[in-house]
Amino acid sequence: METKALNKTFMQCMAAFLRGEPIASLSLPSPAWAKLYGLAKRQSLSGALFTVTEHLEMPEAARARLRRDGFLSIAMAEEQHLACRDIAKALSDKCIPHVFFKGAVLRRYYRQPAMRSMGDIDMAVRESDRLRADAVMAELGFACTEKTAEVWVYERRRVMVEIHTVVRRFDVRRQETAIYDTLWQDARRQDGETYVLSDEAEILHVIHHLAAHFSAGGCGVRQVMDVAVLYDRFAADEALWSAVMKELERQHLAAFTKRLLYLCDVWGLACVDQAHEEEVDTETEERMLLRLLGGGTFGKDERMRLSEQRREARGGQRRWRRWFPTVESMKRRFAYVQKHPWLLPVSYVHRFWQGATKNRRIHEKRRQYASLNEAELETEIALFDAMGL
Repeated sequence: METKALNKTFMQCMAAFLRGEPIASLSLPSPAWAKLYGLAKRQSLSGALFTVTEHLEMPEAARARLRRDGFLSIAMAEEQHLACRDIAKALSDKCIPHVFFKGAVLRRYYRQPAMRSMGDIDMAVRESDRLRADAVMAELGFACTEKTAEVWVYERRRVMVEIHTVVRRFDVRRQETAIYDTLWQDARRQDGETYVLSDEAEILHVIHHLAAHFSAGGCGVRQVMDVAVLYDRFAADEALWSAVMKELERQHLAAFTKRLLYLCDVWGLACVDQAHEEEVDTETEERMLLRLLGGGTFGKDERMRLSEQRREARGGQRRWRRWFPTVESMKRRFAYVQKHPWLLPVSYVHRFWQGATKNRRIHEKRRQYASLNEAELETEIALFDAMGL
């Protein structure tokens, strides 16, 4: 089965999943079922595929894998739900305000929430509450496995939690992320000390997050499905959607959003009002689908180098900035600079050493890929122009 036909079949299945309807029929040869399953697995959507195809005729091996993944999705969703409940209660008991966002909130808008897979639970606390929140997580049995200046990562069995003190959004003009400094003003109390973003802020953050990943070379179809689900849920509120689009216009993301919504309409992920979308040509549609489905949930490594070269070619990221990043970026990368600014010169030596040793092979692989694929770089630039980025 050709890649283009396989991709369209997969999108047909995901559209059915969002509608909550099983696929009426799907005539695929045995090898194609294995490819379809592999594509869904790479996109972290094999559980979703299971819900719309379980009644169809298929090879037993494919059915067994899909059934297993469907049950694992349900089990993982339940573990994550219980973890959210435990964390929210424990932090509220200690009077520590906290905001849940991204997947932990988006799930509730899906017809089958458990099948909207979630790699980790994203939440934020204030910097002044960081150490108290860390103590609460330890009491709940979570081990801290990674620390940066902006986010600490925790694990308990299979559940991963990221607790941020800084949340970022995408700056289109600079083609990089910038601090989301109105997070707490946009948060709304849900229960106790648990907050979620307002509807408008959540929609904006999801679009910013998608654009940031897409620009960096790593974005799968699940993030596009999130936008489609939010549109389906909120677009009927004209005042809300107008406010969202007005803000996106100010942030230079309106064209990208409208063209993305057009594709959601074409792929059947959402029924979009013509006033809310902006048409793209068939070639752009096909390139977008190949890009979204070509590298998994968060893209693939060589795409990152192409994205770096694209930003250089477009003037968004100069070569010197990779070797001499801003003080802000060094604080994000090395927690000790955040605590002890006088160590900034040390951090530049640290970063250079990492680049010369730990990351050398990765960067070399990206450089080789990009240098051998100059035509693909031109295609990359053309695709971003066509999508309004």
